[in-house]
Amino acid sequence: MHVLIPHDLVFLEKFAAIENALIHELYYDQPRELHPDQAMVIHTAYDSWAEIQQKLPRWLQWNIPGSHYEPVQRATEGYELYSPGGKRLTSLYAVELDESELDRLADCHKLFVQAEEHDPHGPLSEALTRLADQKARSAPSAYRTSPSEDFGRVLEALRLQAPPSLLNALREAAGAVTLTAAQEKEYRAFCDQVVWSLSAGDEFMYTAHLALYA
Repeated sequence: MHVLIPHDLVFLEKFAAIENALIHELYYDQPRELHPDQAMVIHTAYDSWAEIQQKLPRWLQWNIPGSHYEPVQRATEGYELYSPGGKRLTSLYAVELDESELDRLADCHKLFVQAEEHDPHGPLSEALTRLADQKARSAPSAYRTSPSEDFGRVLEALRLQAPPSLLNALREAAGAVTLTAAQEKEYRAFCDQVVWSLSAGDEFMYTAHLALYA
């Protein structure tokens, strides 16, 4: 399956947080009391997340917050996307993922949600709470969300079905790409879906984030 990933700082920060402040932390610093089955789900998710990151265009990898990649040459810094009227748009990158990779991440997210709901004082829930507290200390109050909540939002955005015409136009995008009127309409609708998925009903966040695509 192909997904379209936006070169959008809000999305990329939440995308990066899944590994840097969630799966990575639980993978390398697991509570000793964690059940082996839980540990296995987290290990599998970590491996799947690594596979997904390796499939991203090098330019996009470098722009993910916390990335360890070196800056790429100017000539390979993605492409420029324009509306039919010549307005510069936020670029979307077509990436081919295996459905099974997203399924394994979904299993991990489900594990987190179940732990928070049914075992709030268990080792996994306490580890998630600790990570949430760390995130809250560095995030503006208006944007504070739990790591597992952000995890679910990013997964929802990654599972959005890419419009075929738009996907075909951007699959081998290079240099400058100008959308047709019909493709721009698909672009606007798709980006609105991404923003809505990440905001999860938060009108303030939705409005502020959507303004980046205006």
